[in-house]
Amino acid sequence: MLNWRFLHLKKPANAWVTIELFLLLTAVVSKIVLFKSRYNVDFGYDVGGHLEAMAAVSWLHPFFDLRSFFYATHPPLGFLLANTASALTFTPPLVGAQIVSLLSSLAILFFLRGTLKRLGLLRQPSAIAFLYLVNGLPLMVYMQAGVNLDIIIFAFVCVMLYLSTFLVYAEHKKVLCRATIFAGLIAAAACLTKVSGFLLFAILPLYALAVRKNLLVQVKRFFVIAGIAMSLVFPYYFVNYYIPEKTFFFGNAGETAFIHDYNVSKERQKEDYFAFARSFVSKYPHGEARLRRTWRSLWQAEDRYPQSDLAFRIFLIYLKIMPFLTIAGLILFHFKCTLKSKWYSFGAVIMGFTLLEVLFAIVLITMYPMDGFAFNKGIYYAPMLLGVCFLLSLLLEIPEMLPRRFLRLTSSLQMIGIAFVAAFLFANNVLPVY
Repeated sequence: MLNWRFLHLKKPANAWVTIELFLLLTAVVSKIVLFKSRYNVDFGYDVGGHLEAMAAVSWLHPFFDLRSFFYATHPPLGFLLANTASALTFTPPLVGAQIVSLLSSLAILFFLRGTLKRLGLLRQPSAIAFLYLVNGLPLMVYMQAGVNLDIIIFAFVCVMLYLSTFLVYAEHKKVLCRATIFAGLIAAAACLTKVSGFLLFAILPLYALAVRKNLLVQVKRFFVIAGIAMSLVFPYYFVNYYIPEKTFFFGNAGETAFIHDYNVSKERQKEDYFAFARSFVSKYPHGEARLRRTWRSLWQAEDRYPQSDLAFRIFLIYLKIMPFLTIAGLILFHFKCTLKSKWYSFGAVIMGFTLLEVLFAIVLITMYPMDGFAFNKGIYYAPMLLGVCFLLSLLLEIPEMLPRRFLRLTSSLQMIGIAFVAAFLFANNVLPVY
């Protein structure tokens, strides 16, 4: 008979600290191994466009001719960072962009970990599971291995979450002042990387509403942060976008790219708005449900086949079981979200921001309703995986709902759950579905 006593933790707090440190080491090593395996390999949706933008911009001249090529529509900071990384490491531009992706993924790991540590949650199994599910989700693996701007935005989201914990909970005036200034700079950097960076402004208000502490003070801090960010962002947007195009948010899809597909899809949209609305959640004559494609890209890329039969089988398992596990987590969150704890306040922020990302996806797809995965890619709305991973992590709280006489079983089940998280993290980085 098997002896399961090793699963029972006599000192759970100390044991969870050790387990978390082991997962941290696994995550860092896995990221480095993945970086080495994809070193100088053309990997990503639009690598050519990214490299073209890098070649066309410099710190002394950060402006684009917006209609000259497809990626010219983006702000320049992500490309400038890649150029800088390439110059400092004496590597090709492609490797420079990959270095930025690696550093961004490490920033996501450590700033999200720092947030949980500051909230006193790193000894909580569900919080540990959340952190390493985020860093092991296939879409995260895809972003950290490839060339893209979206992982930089994700990193800025995690930095803003970290700073928001200071703004909401800290009392020391110097700390609050520094956090406010840094938050303004991070928001500006996000807006100068991609238009989706403007969503970062919602994080502090969401946190203030979740905690319901000093709301008026948080409103004032929000306006200070917005003022700092806009003073840096407005001049660039005015010169680069408004002067040549008479709009602050220029998108060249439908203008210089995808013109035929854009015109056809817009005509179809105008003919039947109700059919278009249904296409978000149900199959339509020209493809599968739009948001279903977005969901699927959290688990597998649409621009490449899985690298092996094993990777494809892993993807199929994810595709079948993850919707049910996520729904189970959502039900659990619905019943427990009223608990006054830092974990559920943090969860409320995450879920609110995830909803905002979904709404952003709906708006963007409505503006550019082309078929296929043009604007349905999950990578464009990558921070929504925070919400997915939070809901999945809540499943580790189910054993805690057992009666106290099952305490030994509770610890065992949570240990098994963390073992699955470790396997998820390791397998997706070493045998990536992407």
